Amino acid sequence: MINDKILLCREQRSKKTVEYAKNASIITLKANVPGCEKNIPHAYLLVSYFVKLLVNKGANLLEWFFNEDGITVYFSCSNGEEYKKIACHLEESLPIGRLIDIDITLKGNTSSLARTTPRKCFLCSNPAFICGRNKTHTIGELLTHFATTTENYLQPIVANAVKTAMEKELSVENKFGLVTLTSNGSHLDMDAKLMQRAINEICTPLSKAFFVGLRANSTNNLMEKLIPIGLECEKDMLTATNQKNAYKGFIFAGGVLLASFGYALGKGLTYQEVSSTCAKICTNLPIPTNTFGYNSYKNGFGGIRENAKNGFLSVFNAEKQLNTCSPQKILANIVCEIEDSVLLKRAGSLENYNYYKNLISTAKEENFENITNLCIKNNVSIGGSADVFICAIMMQELKKSFAFKE
Repeated sequence: MINDKILLCREQRSKKTVEYAKNASIITLKANVPGCEKNIPHAYLLVSYFVKLLVNKGANLLEWFFNEDGITVYFSCSNGEEYKKIACHLEESLPIGRLIDIDITLKGNTSSLARTTPRKCFLCSNPAFICGRNKTHTIGELLTHFATTTENYLQPIVANAVKTAMEKELSVENKFGLVTLTSNGSHLDMDAKLMQRAINEICTPLSKAFFVGLRANSTNNLMEKLIPIGLECEKDMLTATNQKNAYKGFIFAGGVLLASFGYALGKGLTYQEVSSTCAKICTNLPIPTNTFGYNSYKNGFGGIRENAKNGFLSVFNAEKQLNTCSPQKILANIVCEIEDSVLLKRAGSLENYNYYKNLISTAKEENFENITNLCIKNNVSIGGSADVFICAIMMQELKKSFAFKE
């Protein structure tokens, strides 16, 4: 039953559309959510995905509008008639197209272009208005379908963002002792083939963290839900690498960032709030078994735990450099910014750690290869910084598919 508040909100949305249409043809995007509660996480996620699709197809984003009838995003376009064809294609060709409404109002008009055929029900082949009138399906059934269909379609996209980020990092050469496509770096027990096997095993299970964050009601106890995902990823990684730790640090950091990204989208937050969400998730990190990183942390060396508690600011700082700096320079900047426990362990002492940290942080582009050779000669590597670099690329890749409100 649609309540009076929702009817009022629809009237507000309609007036806003008419006002915009005085100057241009207008596209309105809205999730087609069953029931009276329209502001649900999967609706926000779905809209964020379609915002990117519409912008990539020439729409000009105007406004994100929130009210009790859910989120509506307004766009202008140069040719409303042509864009209607694009909208219909998206609605009819994508498995999630039925879950959204893309309406076109031509310049100077007061109502949207009519559909050529009535839209079908989520769950059967009948027209939706018939099932709605007869209450053929429960709201619970429809909402379950809405959420499941959304996740099933978008999870491979999230997993691909993870995989792309890991593969891009692997492809970088001369990176201070790290494994590359042509070198084992300082890791005699690893090579590119082993790393690729690990990547193939990690990307899909780790993508689950995104949807755990999306579905969470709050950040309280979210870490407890992420730990099983991390353990699953570690198990799959170690099986693929014959018990070699290729990406354990990234599994932790990447999982928290994925969950925070999904949580922020599902709550209608801004991208800037992803970092603070990470910090909240990591407020009370579990105490691990006897590890070098944790023992160093107890002795005042921040490592990945400090990075997490600070909301992985280093990841977002690195992300800002991705389109302007070389990968090696970004890695050098990360080494400067964070306390890298992998570098500390492989350097063998705090004195050596500070030497290599300063050497890499202040290096010029023309010296990267020589410094890399020195790191390899002395068995030094910057694994913690590499994890941050992968996460930065991953966030950039995710933003190619999902838009945040501005």
